[in-house]
Amino acid sequence: MSFNIDIEHTVEYPEPQQYLVSFHLQGGVYIFHLVEHYACSGTCLLFIAIVESICIGWVYGADHLYDNIEDMIGYRPWPIIKYCWTFLTPVICIGTFIFSLVDYTPLKYNNTYVYPSWCNVLGWLLSLSSIMLVPLSMVFRLIVGKGNLNERCSQLSKSRQKYEAGETQYSLNQNFNGSMEGTD
Repeated sequence: MSFNIDIEHTVEYPEPQQYLVSFHLQGGVYIFHLVEHYACSGTCLLFIAIVESICIGWVYGADHLYDNIEDMIGYRPWPIIKYCWTFLTPVICIGTFIFSLVDYTPLKYNNTYVYPSWCNVLGWLLSLSSIMLVPLSMVFRLIVGKGNLNERCSQLSKSRQKYEAGETQYSLNQNFNGSMEGTD
C-alpha cells in the first residue's frame, strides 16, 4: 500500500496483516474497544478495591491505620471511619462486584457487531492479567516466608518498621535517612 504525499515523495506503509495487535490499523478500533471494555473496566478496579479494603480493615487492622493517621495529622479522625474501613467499604465493594458479574453482557461494537467468544475469553484474560498480580504476590510471599503459616501471615500483616508512638518525630525538612537538610 502506498500513499502519495506529493509528486516527488512516496511513503510506503506495510500491509495491515503484518501486525497482530495495532490500534492504528484497520482492526484497531475493535482491539481498542476490547482492551477498554475488559482491561480498564470497573470490574478490575472493584476487585483491587475489595482486596485493598479487606487488607486495610482486617489484615493490617483498622486500629493500626487509625493510629497511623492520628500520628500523621495530629488528631484522631471521626470514629465511624474505622467502621467504614472494616465493614461498610468491603460490603459495598463486594456487592457492586457481584452485581457487575451478574449483569455481565458480552461485548458489542456499536450495538451491531457481537464479538466472537474467543475475543471475550481474550478480554477476560486481559482483565485477569491486571488483577491476578495481587493474589499471586500474596501467595508467593506466604510460600517463601520463614516460619509456619501462622507466623508468615502474622509477619506479612505488619508494617516493615515497627513503629511505636512517640519514638520518631518527622518534620517536613527531614529526609528519609533522618538528616536535616536546609536547616541552620
